[in-house]
Amino acid sequence: MVDVEKFLEEPGERDIAVKDVFKPKEFEKLKAKMAEVGWPDITDYWKNELKNRKIISEFMKDPLLGSKRLISMPDRVTNTINVVDSDE
Repeated sequence: MVDVEKFLEEPGERDIAVKDVFKPKEFEKLKAKMAEVGWPDITDYWKNELKNRKIISEFMKDPLLGSKRLISMPDRVTNTINVVDSDE
């Protein structure tokens, strides 16, 4: 868990673009599912706003996205993980 925390605090060169984690094929599947339930097309927003952002510093830590609960800071999840036989 300490390594995860270090990565989230200082991702360095591992802070890659969202599009390198969430691949185009995955986006197309999401877009199709959204269309099935009648949600608007977000292709322009994806192309112009999200896909080139750095995954940690510009996406996971974006306060606007977090305030809308579209994503939450990683510590909301990771702070509750207990490791057996660990003092950390």
